[in-house]
Amino acid sequence: GDRSKAITDEEFIDLDLDCILVGPCGFSLDRALRDTIAMWKTKPWWRELRAVKEGRVFALDGNSYYARPGPRLLQGTAIMAACVHGEEVAKELGETLAPSSGYVRVTLDMYVDEED
Repeated sequence: GDRSKAITDEEFIDLDLDCILVGPCGFSLDRALRDTIAMWKTKPWWRELRAVKEGRVFALDGNSYYARPGPRLLQGTAIMAACVHGEEVAKELGETLAPSSGYVRVTLDMYVDEED
């Protein structure tokens, strides 16, 4: 496959996404979470995004579920479905298919706690 395509801040803002999934290939959930929270400080426009205001930003374990071909890609797909479609879908998929250890919802209080 091809490399990921970089987009500008303006292009990202213009998308006005309903939900944002941050799961950099090869990086752990902790790293994805730290990088996502850092956006609050480094990108002033991040605070204005609809998905951020509505608490629909998720950090994903890119290393475990998206970096290599194999059975975990199925779990990664289920994790994305749980994030996009909500808790009811996550419950329906179950812990085996969409392990809660593979993602975390980034809530507004998580950003604010980092400012202290």
